[in-house]
Amino acid sequence: MEYVLLAIATLASTTKALAWKKIGSQEQKGARLHLINAMIFLVAALTVLIVGLCMKEILLPSGITILLGVLYALFSALTQIAYIRAMGMGEASITQLVYSLGILLPIAYGAIFLKEGISPMQYVGVALVTLALFFIASPRSGGKFSFPWLFMSLLSACGSGAIAITQKMHQSSSAKVELQTFVFISLIFSAIISILMYFVSHKKNASSYKKMDKKYVLFLIFCGLCIAILNLSTSMCAGLLPSVIQFPVYNIGSMVLVGVLGYFLMKEKLTRSKLIGFGIGCVAILLIGLF
Repeated sequence: MEYVLLAIATLASTTKALAWKKIGSQEQKGARLHLINAMIFLVAALTVLIVGLCMKEILLPSGITILLGVLYALFSALTQIAYIRAMGMGEASITQLVYSLGILLPIAYGAIFLKEGISPMQYVGVALVTLALFFIASPRSGGKFSFPWLFMSLLSACGSGAIAITQKMHQSSSAKVELQTFVFISLIFSAIISILMYFVSHKKNASSYKKMDKKYVLFLIFCGLCIAILNLSTSMCAGLLPSVIQFPVYNIGSMVLVGVLGYFLMKEKLTRSKLIGFGIGCVAILLIGLF
């Protein structure tokens, strides 16, 4: 069951990446971007609420669930800001590399605080994950180094790791049974934060805002459904799988699928470096998942 959930999470992450690539390619920014985030989070929160009520798994939240849910929302909002700023300052490939290395934080947390065992071959697999990420997101030659870019990239990576650790903390606590309540709280607070950011940004740049058509609204609803599935599946995996298996497989798997689907759906040709990364990533997944 846990590996089915991991597969669902990986597919949902891939769908999210392709959808966000479409949003990003349209250069959404300012108030419009915050409104997009708010709509996606709101749809996701309502979806989780409906599913939870139908399954009778929306429970009265404990203090731990409320605290970790709010922390999760804050980390999500801050990470997104740092990540966007880093992308604006440097090359997307190397920025994505640094951001993806945030998976090492939950792995370290699981080993140190939850006593999750790591075999020698899994250590090799984790090392290969880092190598695969380097090849998959290799920087273009001639790029200029920027300390502000490095700071924002590392900040976004730490935020990504903090989000994963927050999921792990909740699923290893006495409030574990409040999973869907935790996911709902985190999503609704993420929506609230995005709405507040929208109003602040819209007030400053009201004249530059453009309305959305119905087709785009339907697309955002689809994105919200995807986020709901992603958050539920990753949170469930956090309580069922060791970090050393969940996060490398989830991240590498989605990156590989994005590359493959990008080739077939968007006619993006994989470079030699990304093909090497694909091969190394497959080996890493086998080592981590089988040993």
